[in-house]
Amino acid sequence: MRIKKANLEYKAIMYDWNSHSLRHINVLGDRLKNDIIKSIKSGDVYDRETLKERVIRLLKYYYWSKREYEIAVGDWGCKEDEMFKIDVWHQLEPNIDHIIDHIIKEIDLGY
Repeated sequence: MRIKKANLEYKAIMYDWNSHSLRHINVLGDRLKNDIIKSIKSGDVYDRETLKERVIRLLKYYYWSKREYEIAVGDWGCKEDEMFKIDVWHQLEPNIDHIIDHIIKEIDLGY
């Protein structure tokens, strides 16, 4: 299978500890893209559902419950113990079907 060169991009918000500010990161960067393409070429991914399962596993592995990918969210003026934390995975989870559609379109898989 010939795979089209793809510019996969899907943004999430994370806290940058160095600049002490929020910034957008591309969660479908080269590392994840290479893992997806390797899975497709090896035959582990052969349809939309197996692609979705693989991408969910990879996104959870890279971004789920890791302190460096969490932001604290709360009402203005609330105490620190009233805030809750959202990691990058929780930003991506409701959009997983859109992410899969984007990957299929950009890589031109034809599923």
